[in-house]
Amino acid sequence: MSRTLSSGMTAVTTADVVRPAYFVRMVFDSNITAGNFIIGKKYRIVTLGNTSFTAIGASSNTVGLTFIATGVGSGSGTASEAPAELNLWNGIGDLAFGGNTYTGTGDLLSISQITETSDISATGINVSLTGVKTSFIAIAKDHEYQGRPLTVSLGAFDASGDLIADPVIVFSGFMDTMTISESGAYSSIGISVENKLVSFERTKVRRYTAEDQKIDHPTDKGFEFVTAIVQKEIIWGRPTATAGGGGNQGGGGNQQHR
Repeated sequence: MSRTLSSGMTAVTTADVVRPAYFVRMVFDSNITAGNFIIGKKYRIVTLGNTSFTAIGASSNTVGLTFIATGVGSGSGTASEAPAELNLWNGIGDLAFGGNTYTGTGDLLSISQITETSDISATGINVSLTGVKTSFIAIAKDHEYQGRPLTVSLGAFDASGDLIADPVIVFSGFMDTMTISESGAYSSIGISVENKLVSFERTKVRRYTAEDQKIDHPTDKGFEFVTAIVQKEIIWGRPTATAGGGGNQGGGGNQQHR
């Protein structure tokens, strides 16, 4: 897969000495059920359920829409607060990049081999942290992680030790499973990450039912009677009456055929 590099990164690839650095960005959500929203706080709709989000500040009942709550809400719908982030890099100290501050982990951060092929292949990776502070683990434990985005960027330092602008994203996917091992003040965490391309391998199943339609359009009743007419025989038009012949057949006049 071809990539567009900044002039600085291009120069680094031809330098005699390259000082690479990896940046891992994880974004977590914290889902809240309707009835517990805080007025004035910003949320993103996760599931609709039977909640009317338009009644509490949303412009429409649409998954993924952000809104500022004007009420606590009711029903079974959920929304997430502003996402929590965990930004790490394999160096020492804090480092600002792309509007985010990354915490240095040194050799505690480990990333499995990232592979790319000429065909469309959903190859995942594993990210692990060993001996990290329990505050890192708390973020992962207290927020929704499965299906949330994780990106790995590759950057480099110049001869002066300054980070060259525009590191390149070399992997983008979604967190799948997580294992946590806690011991005293320090813990270990392992995350398996699916490639974004995995979505192409999953069968998309949608049905012509009222329940399925309401996932995206809660007030739409276009499929309300679908189940009632599945086995129903529909005859178009109406029966016609034919005129009976007179004359030699005897008994003139019209006969109505049923």
